Amino acid sequence: MSKFAIPNVDIPKLTDSEQKFQYLLNIVQDLQQRVTSHDDLIAELATLRTENATLKAEITNLRAQLESPTSRTTAKNDSDSSSVFPSLVNAVNQTSAAPIPSYSAVAARSVSKPVSKKRKLAAGRTFMPVDPSAPRGFEYLYLNRKRKLSRAEVRRNLRLLGFDISRVLDICFPGPKVIGLLVHVQYKEEVISLLSTAKVPLVDASFVG
Repeated sequence: MSKFAIPNVDIPKLTDSEQKFQYLLNIVQDLQQRVTSHDDLIAELATLRTENATLKAEITNLRAQLESPTSRTTAKNDSDSSSVFPSLVNAVNQTSAAPIPSYSAVAARSVSKPVSKKRKLAAGRTFMPVDPSAPRGFEYLYLNRKRKLSRAEVRRNLRLLGFDISRVLDICFPGPKVIGLLVHVQYKEEVISLLSTAKVPLVDASFVG
């Protein structure tokens, strides 16, 4: 069974509205983890393709230099080239010959990584009883942005700041210079603390929209 599998629960049989709410929240968090994992894999694959293209360009440049007339002006130059460049060209060719790993190969390598502490805690919350006295509801927190960002870029940056991405339920762009993060009210204080540590100011919600 996949680690992202959704529990097989018949929602109509959940008579308590709080249980239904918690079940739906768990589904959203599981889907968020799956999207985050796929974004990371796609970004890694794009990086590998870029590096491969760079290596191919360097190989073409080296071959052009080896085949130019100036590299064979004298017998001595020919001898020096034959003793120095072949090893370099062979090494580069071996690098170029290495196949680009497929998406499935990158995914398999990623799955083998140890599960982080935050993901274990996120999985554990699925089985925690509902505290009737705990605050309920969700709230958008707004941040500034200097340029256009994709949701994948926002998630990567938030992860670097220490965010538990599974608890960020939505990322929106309500304005050209604003990012909105939807979080549960129980996670709000931790988010504010992480932003404060990184010296990232919040945008007043009254100025958004």
